[in-house]
Amino acid sequence: TLSVVVAGDRHQSLLNETLRLAAQAVRDNQALIRQRVRAESPWWVPGAVDNKIYQRIVMAIEHLLHDISANPAHPVRARFDHTIKEFVERLQHSPEAGARAEALKDEWLSDEAVAELTSWFWDSTRNAVTGYASQTEGAEPGPLARGVSAFGASMLENERVLEELDDYAIELLLDVIEQHRHEVADLIAQTVSRWDPEATSQRLELALGSDLQFVRINGTLVGGLVGLLIYAVPRLFG
Repeated sequence: TLSVVVAGDRHQSLLNETLRLAAQAVRDNQALIRQRVRAESPWWVPGAVDNKIYQRIVMAIEHLLHDISANPAHPVRARFDHTIKEFVERLQHSPEAGARAEALKDEWLSDEAVAELTSWFWDSTRNAVTGYASQTEGAEPGPLARGVSAFGASMLENERVLEELDDYAIELLLDVIEQHRHEVADLIAQTVSRWDPEATSQRLELALGSDLQFVRINGTLVGGLVGLLIYAVPRLFG
């Protein structure tokens, strides 16, 4: 997933959103920043000086966030880009980084809060998908539709990631079938047993009619020739 995001430079969009949220957080918490500056300042420093310090801090933060947002070549962007790509490279090729990521994933997934969040996220996603499915044609696509579309477009542009996903999907499918082969066999048997014989034969006839007809003709000809041979041999050499 990170490879797809990085390949499309969408991690820079993520940085833009982070910068926007940071700027909003500074604006929403100016009173808290002022209080913090006053609390950390020595008692003998006048309040006017504290206000100047507070204003300088807020202005410096806002100017930095604005410069990073407005300048695609800002050094912070370059460092962020390098760090993300290096992290993806380590996850893909470093056994140590992979082991740490697996340990972190296991610890994270075992938390009860994650289970509750997953359940909530699944319910929200299911409701959102149901809502999108019930929309009339021509409606403006929402965030979910745009996100899925953008993700699919990025996937199609990266052949190496597609190959990796194909290999992963095949390995996962084979592993699931191997672990649950008896359940899969029972499911197939139960499904087939519930088929109506007449309806099934009609569907097979529609799907494979020409091939079945070819098999019937070949079977008739071969059967006739074999029968003729069995009949003729004893009379010729008997």
